[in-house]
Amino acid sequence: MAALADRSDGRDLLLFGDDAHLLDDASAPLVHQVAASGAATVLAAVTSGEVAPDPVVALWKDELAERIELDGLAADAITELLSAVVGGPIDSATAAQFTERCQGNALFLRELVVGALDDGSLVDDGGIWRLVDDLSPSARLVEIVEGRLGRLDDEEAAPLERGGHGEPHGPGQPPPPRRAQAGRSGRTARPSAATHRAW
Repeated sequence: MAALADRSDGRDLLLFGDDAHLLDDASAPLVHQVAASGAATVLAAVTSGEVAPDPVVALWKDELAERIELDGLAADAITELLSAVVGGPIDSATAAQFTERCQGNALFLRELVVGALDDGSLVDDGGIWRLVDDLSPSARLVEIVEGRLGRLDDEEAAPLERGGHGEPHGPGQPPPPRRAQAGRSGRTARPSAATHRAW
């Protein structure tokens, strides 16, 4: 802590931890120690529904940090953000498609836009930006979805497997064969709106 303070030259320090629920057993206590000592202001982001390490939970339980719940982006905010990113007005149907697909999740929105620009499906059509082809995930979005699906157990993953293959399944029906899991990486899952990153 002293070395950290010495290097700051009297400036206020900010320690930012994204996906703080993924901190390991060495990093999580360190973040708590920094907050408790006042050596730096700690800003930690945790995805709703994820189990955070005890030292991270203690940040707000011990009133070392204020807990703020962030809602997903509203439709008008998504349209405004899209326009700002591409530098022009967005076709309303295109904005609606991005809104429906990202479900208010800024990270997923960003990667959908990156994918659409890279593959040419989002284009400037006479001054109006619109989709001319189906949305496809960027490579990074595929990795993010794979990472989240990889943390599911078999029982949690079964409904996603059935839905992903469009098969009718009633109560008591078995999930599809495990080989179907190889196809999960190509699907764009609809995320929770809880993960928020700066864009």
